[in-house]
Amino acid sequence: MRRPPDIASLRVLLVAEPGDARSAYEQELARLGVTFDAIDGPGGRPAGAVGRIYNGILLDLPTWIRCPARDRENLQAVLEHFPVLRLLHNQEQGGIRGVSLGATVRQARDMDGFLLKECAGFHPRPLRMSDRHDVSHSALILRGPDQASEQGERAVTTNVSATGCFMVAFGVFEVGQKLWLLFPEENSPDQGGPVRCVVRWFRPWGVSRRLPGIGVAFEDSAPVWLQSARATTR
Repeated sequence: MRRPPDIASLRVLLVAEPGDARSAYEQELARLGVTFDAIDGPGGRPAGAVGRIYNGILLDLPTWIRCPARDRENLQAVLEHFPVLRLLHNQEQGGIRGVSLGATVRQARDMDGFLLKECAGFHPRPLRMSDRHDVSHSALILRGPDQASEQGERAVTTNVSATGCFMVAFGVFEVGQKLWLLFPEENSPDQGGPVRCVVRWFRPWGVSRRLPGIGVAFEDSAPVWLQSARATTR
């Protein structure tokens, strides 16, 4: 018999500027027994969060509207990979209204329902803690370290950082799967061979209007070509 989801095992990120609304959200999370980290806005990063994994994100809608466009753009790339609930606080009545991404304010839902139905069944992921750049590089995905390059699956990088990248790819992958990447455009002798990485998330072809592919984290140091690529996109 399948055990019911344990809401107390969750960790979520709360994005809300200081004030009455944030205090109300924090009190509700404490009442539900959910572990959370809080930041003041989309441009912030939770202290000591390196290595932590999250089941979802709670986003105060007024904080989102008032933040600078650049910060909003940076957080949007993170929101795409987590369950997200937008929050509104009624200061006069003290109520909290939650709206899922893609829904309207009339389709409000409770915070605990969101946590149980969407966050509890979501495989937790780490936040992206390093700057990312839109860098396109041809790549070959190898399923094993000794696989011949001729058998590699063709892919293209984008949204690259020093710790990982998104690969536009059409194969089937699993979260936690080990992969090795070859970059045929890079002929530098100090490239060091295939880049070892692990799949953090997978978006199959045909399930949304976004590009299919995988988000990977580099298990060793970032590839040599990344240093020059990041320098030219700053």
